[in-house]
Amino acid sequence: MTGLSDFDVMVARLVNWSRWGRQDSGRPDPESVTGGIYNMGRADRQGEGESGEDAEAPADPIDHRDADNLDGYIMRLRPDHKRSIVVYFYKRRPVHRPLVDEAIRSLCDLEEAIQRTNARMRR
Repeated sequence: MTGLSDFDVMVARLVNWSRWGRQDSGRPDPESVTGGIYNMGRADRQGEGESGEDAEAPADPIDHRDADNLDGYIMRLRPDHKRSIVVYFYKRRPVHRPLVDEAIRSLCDLEEAIQRTNARMRR
């Protein structure tokens, strides 16, 4: 994605993540305790309150590996940031946009910190 900022790339990745998370195949049972983030939304609510980016998402293939990695990062966010991302992208409901933007920036920072740590560990 040449010419895009890290923030814009993360938004595209979150759209992919939300599509991946709403699939029925292979997702945790939302009713179980281990369902975690997925108990916040259901596939049958797909058309409710579309958020914007996700509403116009093209039918590109889902990058399952990236979505799974991103899911792990999202689970590490502060609860308010995690909720903003889940409600806006996964449940596709409106959220105060500055809160979503702050959560996305936090996710970018977290991923960068994890990548730096992994690079140091490989040395």
